Amino acid sequence: MELIDTWIKKVPRFFRSRKLTIYLISMVVVFSFIGTIIPQQHIFTHTHMEEMKNQSVFLDYMDTIGFTAIYTSWLFFGVMLLLYLNTIFCTYDMFRNSIRKLKHGSKFRKKDGISGLANNALVVLDRTSGQPRNEILSTLEKRRYRVEQKDHSFVATKNRFGVFGTPLFHLCILLVLGAILYGGVGRMEGRLQLVEGQTLYEQHQDYFYVAEGPLFDEKHRDFGFILERFHPRYEDEEGVYRGATSEILIIENDKVVKKDVVHSNHLIDYKDVTLFQNEYGFAPLFLLKNESGAVISGSYVYAEDDGGGRYLTVFPVADTGLTAQITLYPNTSRKILESGYDMPLNPQVYLELFEGDEQVFNGVLRLNQLVKLGNYPGMGEITLGFYDLKYWSIISVVSDHGIPFIFGGIYLAIFSMIVMFFFSPKHLWAVFEEDRDGRPVLYIGGKSDRYRSSFEFEFKNLVEGIQEALENGST
Repeated sequence: MELIDTWIKKVPRFFRSRKLTIYLISMVVVFSFIGTIIPQQHIFTHTHMEEMKNQSVFLDYMDTIGFTAIYTSWLFFGVMLLLYLNTIFCTYDMFRNSIRKLKHGSKFRKKDGISGLANNALVVLDRTSGQPRNEILSTLEKRRYRVEQKDHSFVATKNRFGVFGTPLFHLCILLVLGAILYGGVGRMEGRLQLVEGQTLYEQHQDYFYVAEGPLFDEKHRDFGFILERFHPRYEDEEGVYRGATSEILIIENDKVVKKDVVHSNHLIDYKDVTLFQNEYGFAPLFLLKNESGAVISGSYVYAEDDGGGRYLTVFPVADTGLTAQITLYPNTSRKILESGYDMPLNPQVYLELFEGDEQVFNGVLRLNQLVKLGNYPGMGEITLGFYDLKYWSIISVVSDHGIPFIFGGIYLAIFSMIVMFFFSPKHLWAVFEEDRDGRPVLYIGGKSDRYRSSFEFEFKNLVEGIQEALENGST
């Protein structure tokens, strides 16, 4: 029984420790540093990540222990959970101390307690104790002090509930941390790479990259996304330039349920997912045809910008054993349609074909041009042609139920900071007594929880105001 009582006392003492807070925050900083210097899976595609791991034994080891997905690991969530519990206990202590301060500030003080304050004064009264009392109380109430009387003593307070500013701020931290934990364990972030006109669904297999929290448990939905049109230079209805923009159709049960645009200043929300604009590029269409013109295979391939106005990609050519490497030059000329759509004209590709490491072809293809590949078993004489060019866009799809609570915590934190800095609690105590010469006097003193130098000035003005009210005989 004694052992249980000992642990009951030790557990709260452990979690309210400020040393524990420092250790946990240090660990969060270390994990953030790790997430900065070690490539993370939520930044790179699966293919790129696999290539980097194949080239680095260190990165492969970091991936094995989970450091390439540090922010969704149980280790990180464990540290955040401990920090959350630590903040709960510390916040509880702060609220308890604030309640104690609130009660203590409302207690009456005697002459010795008032004289011991840093801000105190002695006011000699020339009247009977009745009339000066009313004038003094009226002076304080005009300065928005809340006054309580008891016999010959009174206590006055202003902004008394400001003592809860600091614990309220920590309560907001709790809300934000809780939202991060709640949202993180059930969070999902995926990326869809869509060619204009293509439809992909909010399903695991349609994402080229997806990161899921430990408790997400494949809770995907059955609605889909269509990239209706992509605009590299978009202007809205008011003529404001918005940059790269994707027109998205959201479909559910084969019906369009929402149509909107997504760009850097505008997101799309549908149910519990949010869509972000990410990267974009060009997607040339290559078709493999037989001698009768029938399509054997083909698809749009994703060409990425190399930073110099060229777009590069590599892809296998069906069952031929050939690998195609293309360099796309899309904007030899272009046309802006009335709808604002930027349509490339006369695009060209520099095509290189490799059989193993040996180059078997290189040359320039314009739109609707083709190259003969020869006779292949089961396919006959085949050709590879460049037949169309569209834009592709990467749309990030995020489901995070903790985001509204994070914003709620931030707004409450701003409110608590206003309380902390603009509503500093102020306390005044006073008592009517007689001095050694038998004159009626008023001992008055006060203090402020913050901004003590400014309160010293306020206290002097208050005493002068009381003396002036006594001299004038009215307020």
